[in-house]
Amino acid sequence: MTSQQQAVKKTLWQLSGLLLAMVLFTLAPVPLYDVFCEVTGLTGKARQMSLEQIRDSSLLSTHRTLEMQLVTRVGTGLPISFEAESGRQSPIFNGRNQTHFTFHNEGNKDLLIRTVPSISPAEASPHVLKIECFCFQEMVLKAGQEKEVGLMYMIGAGLPEHVADITLSYTVSPVASVNLTQEDPL
Repeated sequence: MTSQQQAVKKTLWQLSGLLLAMVLFTLAPVPLYDVFCEVTGLTGKARQMSLEQIRDSSLLSTHRTLEMQLVTRVGTGLPISFEAESGRQSPIFNGRNQTHFTFHNEGNKDLLIRTVPSISPAEASPHVLKIECFCFQEMVLKAGQEKEVGLMYMIGAGLPEHVADITLSYTVSPVASVNLTQEDPL
């Protein structure tokens, strides 16, 4: 085999390796992102405890108090006011807790929006079970419309003892600007 043939063969192996690395790089981010979200609790994709785990009476800690801060954020330039019914709650462990949020489209265009939650500290995320939530759902807000939505959740008593405050943050962002008519399916 000549040196030119060896160089071509080496180049082909390098290009094959590069192609394989590119394919792996395009496939790896999704599972890595899921792992990152599970570990950090960002974007609300954290691992959730099951209802049975939350209700497990062996985890019950009746002497604890907990403060839940509810934070609302609106994407830049979005003509929406978004507020929690109450900025703070003292939820009960292993019981149903609920609150409401109000959206108001202050613009002159109909909007399609989505709200994404985040829980901190991250270690609290698996212990917060959202039973009824508006998060991740697309919602149409007509121009000038005000809409109230509910949140029902449980806090598992297995929450680490040192966690006394949890922040549940919701960020609303536009999916698209829409022109709705009576015939539109939305």
